[in-house]
Amino acid sequence: MTDAPQIGYVGPLAPIIGAIVGALITAVVGYFILAKRKRLTLWISDTDDITAPLRRHHREILFRIGQDDLVKLNRSRITVKNSGNTALGMFTFDVKLPGDHQHYYGDLAPEDAGFRDNVVIEWPQPRIMEDPVLTVKVSPFLNARETFSITTYFDGDTEPVEVRCRIEDVTTRIKRGEYAPFWATFAKQGFPIMLTIGASAAVSGSAILAWLAELFKKTFLTAQ
Repeated sequence: MTDAPQIGYVGPLAPIIGAIVGALITAVVGYFILAKRKRLTLWISDTDDITAPLRRHHREILFRIGQDDLVKLNRSRITVKNSGNTALGMFTFDVKLPGDHQHYYGDLAPEDAGFRDNVVIEWPQPRIMEDPVLTVKVSPFLNARETFSITTYFDGDTEPVEVRCRIEDVTTRIKRGEYAPFWATFAKQGFPIMLTIGASAAVSGSAILAWLAELFKKTFLTAQ
């Protein structure tokens, strides 16, 4: 009976595998921790006619602002997040309200009152009625991962608002829909997907190991 051949692949390949793993770890750490990434993400919610529920019960509803009566009041929310890993300096962005609007207004969301000294919302002076644009100024900086929201109110047609933002050396993304924190989105969508992938990988890995064990048995043990 002869001794089964010894497999000696791992030993010679160990330095190469170690170098590859080390390079991958260095690249990941450099990208996610060391490299500065300037990113800004803005979410634009759908425009809501907040008077619609009342009109289902009462046909004639009026809101009075000064001497003017409004029959419809719309609302839209814009959430701003520094999605990079370094602070952003002073920047501005515009919020366009398409259509004809006699009255419009913008303000910080109540939960973000702490930003009131850092966020200024301006509108045209003198006020224009067709396609007005609000300008939002953020200063002196927005820290990494900080988030705030502004809410716009306006009369007239319930049209989606538009956001325009270009900042030098900053990657800007504008998304439609309600903002949701990363972990909330992950728990709802990402975790089930990763769980499915992990389960599939475990099953596939078990099958591959069983196949390799059978191949090893047939190839080497039968040679004894």
